[in-house]
Amino acid sequence: MYMPPIFKNPRVLIGVGAVILIFVLGGFWLASIPSRTSDTANIDTNVTSDSVTYADDETVVSESIAKRITKIDDDKLVFDGNVNVSSLPIGKPLLFPNKAVRRIREVVREGGKTVVYTDKANLNEVIKDADLKWNQDFSFSKMSKSELEKIRPLFGGTALAQTGSNETSLSFSGEIEGWEIEVELSPNSPQNRLDVTIEATKDGQARSRISAEGYISNFVSQGSLAYANSELQQFGYQERGLNGRLHVVFAAVDLGSDVPLFNIPAEIVVPYNVGLISMEAKLKANVRVVPEVHGLASSQADVTVTYSADRGFNFEGGRVTPLGILEEQNIAITGETLSAGTIAVGMGVGIEFPRIELSIMGETVVPYMSLDNYTYTVYTPDPPCQEGGMRQRAVVGLTAGFLGYDYSQETEIWKREQITELENSRCGPRNE
Repeated sequence: MYMPPIFKNPRVLIGVGAVILIFVLGGFWLASIPSRTSDTANIDTNVTSDSVTYADDETVVSESIAKRITKIDDDKLVFDGNVNVSSLPIGKPLLFPNKAVRRIREVVREGGKTVVYTDKANLNEVIKDADLKWNQDFSFSKMSKSELEKIRPLFGGTALAQTGSNETSLSFSGEIEGWEIEVELSPNSPQNRLDVTIEATKDGQARSRISAEGYISNFVSQGSLAYANSELQQFGYQERGLNGRLHVVFAAVDLGSDVPLFNIPAEIVVPYNVGLISMEAKLKANVRVVPEVHGLASSQADVTVTYSADRGFNFEGGRVTPLGILEEQNIAITGETLSAGTIAVGMGVGIEFPRIELSIMGETVVPYMSLDNYTYTVYTPDPPCQEGGMRQRAVVGLTAGFLGYDYSQETEIWKREQITELENSRCGPRNE
């Protein structure tokens, strides 16, 4: 595999460290405030099949008991007040509707509450036969102002403050670790998409500046899950009609040896139920910027990414079949993208959008399904080499243990790479 000089020269300043992992193209900081469950996103879910036969008559705990659960930990369920659970069998796999699948070890009273200490059980231990199918309409363009206000740009544990609004958009701003951040969200109904702009500056643009503008389209997700005789037959998930665009400009000058860094985890939580089975989709993001430029060196990049594709997977017979059609995609250097200095310097921009995580009954089964875009530029004076590389890769990770199948693996859905060398550069041979 070819490794550009930036990875091989020990004196390299790792411009590859400017990594932006982004949900919703430009909208990479959309996050419902995690401490307020009412702020989870309201996404239309249509259950087309919820046919289930459970293991036996004792498997399903009454909903009146399950609704009293106020807290779910790995080893216990906490109930509101004094709840009579004496009729529930010890050591037997039980389904607490829309809450958890557990085996009871012990029941105690703590601080005026009923606490049930448990061991985890798998879904196939409580289900005999099942045919579950559902789809969701992620219509960002149809979000009302009140729905948008449930979403906050979240940087780590700090939410940006809302600074303005009108009938068509919301704006936010704040300071995080020396960076001044501004974000604007604008549902675009005529174009069926959500438009987003972001501006991040350090030291009043004198040293570092990142700007991004783009959109993500509305899209539909589809899921299915099937059991026969308590054995997993099929599990699948696919996104359809997803497309978007992101234009990113980054520049850094004379930063010295200190690395400017902000790390921005964020997510939109979408809970829903398919019969008595609770599910949750998390549209996740992680924004990380780690440019390194020393002395009189500078790095900058101007990149545009466009994307239109279906993507997903189907798990059946112990193997994952990738599902996806890359209808249209392009990663282009749309402005001046370069690195220059007295020693090897570089710059990289990575864009992941959207990244989705799926859980069933509180257990993660798809830790990630994501599209990763990476663009880098590198300059070395000896040998004189200036080049840029681009890669786009869609992957899915599946962990099927909770579903009753010993499987944990990443599968590549599709991948595209290209390398461009500046005229008159002498970058040397590439080992493919």
